[in-house]
Amino acid sequence: MNGHSNAGVPSIHLLQNDYLESYDLQGDRPRKAEDRGACGCCPTHSFMALCLIFLIVLFFISGIALSSLGVFAYIEQKLYGVFLSTSAYTLLTWALIILGGLICLVALFGGYGAFLGHKTVLKVFAILVAVLMVLELTAVVAAFVQRGLIYHSVRSSFNESIVHEYGFDPEQSSALDTMHQKRRCCGVDTYADWESSRWVREQQPGAGVHAPDSCCKTVAPNCGTMAHPNNLFDNGCVSSLASSLRDNLLLLAVIALLVTLLHLLTLTATLVLWNRVRKQLVWEWN
Repeated sequence: MNGHSNAGVPSIHLLQNDYLESYDLQGDRPRKAEDRGACGCCPTHSFMALCLIFLIVLFFISGIALSSLGVFAYIEQKLYGVFLSTSAYTLLTWALIILGGLICLVALFGGYGAFLGHKTVLKVFAILVAVLMVLELTAVVAAFVQRGLIYHSVRSSFNESIVHEYGFDPEQSSALDTMHQKRRCCGVDTYADWESSRWVREQQPGAGVHAPDSCCKTVAPNCGTMAHPNNLFDNGCVSSLASSLRDNLLLLAVIALLVTLLHLLTLTATLVLWNRVRKQLVWEWN
């Protein structure tokens, strides 16, 4: 071919070891990197590769955000987890923390494939993103289901703690005292709920105790003997706690859904780039 004019001589792009390499048929030498574009790809692939890398950066950030929200929800659950009759809320928070970590790892893997334009890595990355999307949608559904059940779970467990556990179980007692002061509440629905508790019934006759001192707006020794709304918190704790947990679950579900939409865009961009790299022979006329 050296005896012919350079005009009209085709060049060919060959897939070597899963990378898109560009060869000039004139001398069978690789074309220079600046002729091939970014990521070892021909120029037409560069823009899509850059777009995918940008989405993968957001992908990585979304993993951090999801794990952070899971940690926040878990910390709050640790404070009040004794008032949940099931472990579903705890399992959901752990699932989000782990899912966020997996998202970060997959993002690093995908960034490697997008930067190099590696066909196999892009294919595996697309599969992993699809799996993550299924897990995220599962988490969204689980959050909404648990959101509907959380009130009854809290009410049942809280009532059990007041009636039977307070004053006899140190963990339950401490959690209730903390709840009263942090949320400025008392009892299930009102401070009068303490009248039926084992702890009040076993007080010394004539002591006149109506609620724990932690139910007092201003805590002082034996302040629980004055059963008056000016002295005791008159709103119950169940509605306050259940509302807070429901809000947390709604936030987690919305964030997980937004992350899923972002991952759908990432999956689409990955498949487009993979499809372009997959084409083994692309002729270009000089």
